[in-house]
Amino acid sequence: MTRTCKATLALVALLPALGACGGNSSEKSAGSDGAIKLMNITAVNSPLQNYPDVKAGADAAVKAINAKGGINGKKIDLLFCNTNSDPNQALSCARQAVSEKVAAVVGYTDTFSSQALPVLEKANIPAIGLMPRGNAIELNSAASYPFEGGSAGSSTAAPYGLKGEGATTVVSVVADVPSAVANAELTKKGAELAGLKYGGTVKIPTSGVTDYAPYAQQIKAMGGDGVMFNATVGQIQGTMKATQSLGMTVHYAQHATAFGVNEAKKTGATAEGLLLVSAYPAYSDTASEGVKAFNADMDAAGSADPGLKRPTAINSWLSVYAVKALAEGQGGAPGIKGDITSESLNEAMAQAQNIDLMGLATWTPKGSGPADMPRVAHASYNFLVVKDGAVAPTDIAPVDIVKELGSAAGAGA
Repeated sequence: MTRTCKATLALVALLPALGACGGNSSEKSAGSDGAIKLMNITAVNSPLQNYPDVKAGADAAVKAINAKGGINGKKIDLLFCNTNSDPNQALSCARQAVSEKVAAVVGYTDTFSSQALPVLEKANIPAIGLMPRGNAIELNSAASYPFEGGSAGSSTAAPYGLKGEGATTVVSVVADVPSAVANAELTKKGAELAGLKYGGTVKIPTSGVTDYAPYAQQIKAMGGDGVMFNATVGQIQGTMKATQSLGMTVHYAQHATAFGVNEAKKTGATAEGLLLVSAYPAYSDTASEGVKAFNADMDAAGSADPGLKRPTAINSWLSVYAVKALAEGQGGAPGIKGDITSESLNEAMAQAQNIDLMGLATWTPKGSGPADMPRVAHASYNFLVVKDGAVAPTDIAPVDIVKELGSAAGAGA
């Protein structure tokens, strides 16, 4: 159930229209005593990022769980706040979570987590299932409970997939923002671990670019036959077209969390063969029981569009089920008997280990990931591909970056 998020008057005056900030108020739960108050925070319909799938995934899980009586007999009241990929609005969303006294933020996905996480950490509100976008705080904050390494993990894993396609020299092409540039360093590390040469990093401004030929020339000068993007859809499309115009043979990769069916349609034939790096199976993988359950909940919630079924939707959907798992005492922690609050969730997460999240991830809340990503629980990455406008599996072997980078000392012990 969704409640419309409240933006301050000052922000309304300063920011773009916040039309996607909340859902239909008629879907709001009754707000009875003991209701579990959660919040989903992400960016929707902004030029930099657009994650309607994150909202759809959380909504679908809440509707499915509430339809079966809720968690321990308590219904979930889900709030939504749109950051618009704006640091001030990201801060405002975090402050709203505090003022609303939510038990947890679920499926948090946004570039400007550096503004929001300190606020959540101070209030002891956990961000369960946060999807890392490249900021170091996401992998270290006491408020951050990611299931997987997000763009940091897939940036590290991508060179293995590019190697599987025959690339020998990897170049990072990134939007010129701090989180994307940081991810380029992780791609460099991944290339070195995979035994590939790292050619360098190409930075593209987030606005005002109409000619991508100079960036294609940079890739060529660096000897790049493999490109890992941390870029917008427009930048990906422009770069791929420009390299193809130069007659270059290049293997391309991008995060599956940021590129799916909708983006493939926008990009057209240019996107054919684009490798997508994902910690979760493709939505079309009918061999996965977890994916089947996800699809069933999404379809029942009216979100059957494949464009809403990116891995970020799976992650957000799982984050709500993770709250349910904690409340029911999965992972060895005692079940939560009273109200489900940030305090009771934090207590449960301090004890829980190896929670099975629908067969899609194994979650130890305090972290069991690589030394560079101690808060991360799941670090095995699959390689998918854009094929005929859809997202399909490949036969490239998955890579476990815990094995490649080494686990954090004592994590998960």
